[in-house]
Amino acid sequence: MKFWIISMALFSLSAFAEEPLSVFTGTLGKANIVMELDLNKPDEITGRYFYQKHRLDLPLNGTLKDNELSLNEGADDFDDTPRPALTLDHDEQGNWQGTWTDTTGESRPLALTPAVLPDTTDESYPGSLIHSDPYEYLRLSGLSLVEGKQQQFMGYTLQWWSEPQSQISLFEITSGYPEKRVLPSIKNFAPAFGRK
Repeated sequence: MKFWIISMALFSLSAFAEEPLSVFTGTLGKANIVMELDLNKPDEITGRYFYQKHRLDLPLNGTLKDNELSLNEGADDFDDTPRPALTLDHDEQGNWQGTWTDTTGESRPLALTPAVLPDTTDESYPGSLIHSDPYEYLRLSGLSLVEGKQQQFMGYTLQWWSEPQSQISLFEITSGYPEKRVLPSIKNFAPAFGRK
C-alpha cells in the first residue's frame, strides 16, 4: 500500500513538472537574434526575442500544433490590431525554421538553433546567469560601456556609463560610500561589462 501511495505521489509531481524555457539563437532575415520560448502549454506558447543589435525585448505569444509554431509579435491588446506573425516548423535536431511576416505581408526567413552556452563556473555577473537565465546572459554578455561624465549627488560621486546599442545609461558610485561594506560587491559586478 505504501509503495502505491509513494508511486502515485511521484507520478503526480512529475506530471506537473514543467520543462525549462527553451533558448535559441539564429537569424531573422540577415539580423542575428536570440529567442526564448515557453513550450510547456501548446495552446498558450509565450516567449520573447531580441535583435542582438538592439537587445530590447519583443514579446511573443501563440500556439504549437503538429510541430508547427504560430506566434504573434508584440503585446496582445485584445483587439484586431495587426501584428507581425512568425510561423516555424520543428526538425529532429531541435531547430526551428520558417518565416516572419510583417503587417504589410512582407516576409523574411527565420532560422533558430538551440543556444550553445560556454561551459564556465564564472560567478561574477553576467556569467552567473548562464544556468539560471541563459536568455539574459546572452543579452548582457559582450556589452561594452562608454565612460561618460562624473557627477556629485548628495555627497556621492557618480560615474556615468552608457551602452551605445541600446543607449541605456547607468551610473556607478565611485566615492562617498562605506568602502569596507560595499566595495566587495561592486568588485564582483564591475568586470561584467567591458569598459571603454
